[in-house]
Amino acid sequence: MSSLFPPLTAKRKKWYETEKNTSALIRSVVSSCSTRNLSGDQIWGLITLTWITKSRKRESTDHWRKYKVPALASLFNKNRPDDCADLPAAIDSMNLPQAVAKLAKRKTGMVNFHGTWRNSSRKWCDANRNDLIEIIQTAANLSTNDQARLDLAARIDKLPDVKSPRNKAPCSAGTLLTPLIACLDPRCRFPIVNGQKPVESLLRGLQLSHRDLRHQVEGMIKVIGKNDAFRLDTQSDEIIKRVKILKCLEEAAVEAAVIARAKTQGFQVDSAVRQAVEEYAMKQAKAYFARLFDSVKRKGKPYDLCCTKKASVLYVEVKGTQTEGTEILLAPNEVRFANEHRGEMALFLLSNIKVSKENGEILANGGVMHVEPNWVIDKSRLSPLGYSYSLPERQPE
Repeated sequence: MSSLFPPLTAKRKKWYETEKNTSALIRSVVSSCSTRNLSGDQIWGLITLTWITKSRKRESTDHWRKYKVPALASLFNKNRPDDCADLPAAIDSMNLPQAVAKLAKRKTGMVNFHGTWRNSSRKWCDANRNDLIEIIQTAANLSTNDQARLDLAARIDKLPDVKSPRNKAPCSAGTLLTPLIACLDPRCRFPIVNGQKPVESLLRGLQLSHRDLRHQVEGMIKVIGKNDAFRLDTQSDEIIKRVKILKCLEEAAVEAAVIARAKTQGFQVDSAVRQAVEEYAMKQAKAYFARLFDSVKRKGKPYDLCCTKKASVLYVEVKGTQTEGTEILLAPNEVRFANEHRGEMALFLLSNIKVSKENGEILANGGVMHVEPNWVIDKSRLSPLGYSYSLPERQPE
């Protein structure tokens, strides 16, 4: 995925270095104090080391007074300095560990965390102290195994939301914690999922905006590739443009490959006939699932139908063919979506469809229906193409 990352402009490079500085400071702090004995207030202080403040959409130059210095004083049990003219003077006055003091004098802070939850998150840290200590310790010791990052994301997702002062708009634990976890990760691979517009746009482009934190982290790690989480955070708005371009190119290449494969293996390539077959299969599928669900809506890519009944949802991939249906063609985005929605995915296949022509109109009828209500793609049956997927033997329904 390195092609997704354009060269850093001077402005973005400066911000990227600030994020890296923040990470270096936080890791130094954690290695210099006993995380097992952190209070809820000290954990909150650790989180605030990632924060900045903005005034009229511009970053304030003295947010260190409100967050960095008080946080370091709390974490190392120092008296908070008063009336210091600048950051270096404030840091020197606290007699912090040498490595921490050196890093603290650099420009740090990277998240303009919403003011609604800044104060209430302090009480939240105290209420969830034990869980947070274990999460911090796990994050600080992450290895090259990304599965540990996915497990950590799942654990964060189980924490309660951070409530607003009036209990109106909650904030997810991931929004609050992922900047800290990204900073603690020794290999800088845990992504920042903090609700900012560029990040949300990237998640939509990856079709992950409504997924849980574990799936979002997994998808973003794939984008990170050999880069790091801070590079992704710095360039999210640029990367989403490239994601969209690559998807268009990928789908165009797949369509060409599918047509070429179809010509050699008996699939219908006449566009009018193919459209008639697909539309017929879609109508049959919609009628079938309408008997089982309260609502059946036709979508398109990367799935065909969305079926809902109370709180349950089922996504359906619909395929129609004039062949025996021993093989169906899948685009990469269809495979990706099905893999990301295991337990919520069904396959509806209508094979042996008959096609006739009356008064110049192409008509489709008949067909043998096969439904897999809990469709899980068997990777061993995929052939790289668009994809071709070989179905197991089955009895007609």
